Amino acid sequence: MNQEALWTNLKTPGMEHLYLVEVDGCLWADGLILSLGKESPHRVRYFIRFDENLRVRNIRLDVAGFQSWSMERIINEDWQWMPYFQEPEQELSGCRAFDISFSLTTKSLALRQLSLGSGEVDEFRVAYLDETDFRIKSVQCRVTCLEKSVERSLYRYENLFDGSKHQLQLDQDGLLVNSSEVLERVWPV
Repeated sequence: MNQEALWTNLKTPGMEHLYLVEVDGCLWADGLILSLGKESPHRVRYFIRFDENLRVRNIRLDVAGFQSWSMERIINEDWQWMPYFQEPEQELSGCRAFDISFSLTTKSLALRQLSLGSGEVDEFRVAYLDETDFRIKSVQCRVTCLEKSVERSLYRYENLFDGSKHQLQLDQDGLLVNSSEVLERVWPV
């Protein structure tokens, strides 16, 4: 089941495009963010591979703009994040998802591995790309399922590191529709 969507940022100039494709039972997320950052415009391309249980297994990140760099990580069964052929990064050990601070779409991808019913809450650590210094940090987040029906679900995603909170509305396929008057899906409508 392949999915594709495009969102526009309602607060600052920017767009995000996501293509999800399933290959051999694994889900691949290929995303592109064009955004006006604090210093200058930037472009972030991310690839996230999920296993058949929707656990993050690989990420690749390419950042261009004020600061340009790339990185890749593999994530093993024990939630250890490591560059290829190197030792695990202790700071990211235990992170169950990947989140880009200025992307609500990556936050919604983290919800795919949860099976929360209405009113249920889960807390877990995420590897978090912070826009202020473009470093990846381990942060705690809390997700609350506010509503769940066949047609849609509504979650509150809280980053306990910076205090940000977002309401994420997902469609029946688990794809982000909109979020807290910050991001709105423009295709498919």
